[in-house]
Amino acid sequence: MLAASFLAVTACGRGPGVPGPPSAYLGTVVDTPVPPSVADLPLTTDTGQTTSLAAWHGQVVVLADFLTLCQETCPLTTGNLLMMDRAVAAAGLGSRVRFAELTVDPGRDAPPRLRAYRELVSAPANWTLLTASPAVIGQIWRYFRVHYQRVAEDSPPGTDWLTGKPLTYDVAHEDALIYLDARGRE
Repeated sequence: MLAASFLAVTACGRGPGVPGPPSAYLGTVVDTPVPPSVADLPLTTDTGQTTSLAAWHGQVVVLADFLTLCQETCPLTTGNLLMMDRAVAAAGLGSRVRFAELTVDPGRDAPPRLRAYRELVSAPANWTLLTASPAVIGQIWRYFRVHYQRVAEDSPPGTDWLTGKPLTYDVAHEDALIYLDARGRE
């Protein structure tokens, strides 16, 4: 039902399969190459492999900031990205598009937690969950103008979905989707 509603809204007023130009209110078109100083930074996948944004040149990359312990917008973003992924796969474009979520919480989002999150959300093969050192994550998100900061946990605290323990802090962050074209341009 939700997917049908989503598809109906996206085709609003244009007839089936004829998308109109994007609204000026849906984001900012930057059209700037991501410099090697950012694109080549080492990232770690949920499987423990080292990669970088540059490793995906030739593919469109949909990059989102997130943390696995988010109890607000991140789960909704992940759900929407999964819907986008299904639509991309149905169109036969799965090998041309990479979905990636890069944590804003490197202190907790190590590869084992990212793997557990992958299983929790049933993320497909062209989906990559990423972490890195705090310095690398800071550099990448500063470049993309995504602000985040560690903050006090609510009272009473939320619960860690993986361990069942109370959370000790939260990470306030902007919710951003960054699109990189196959040439590595934002």
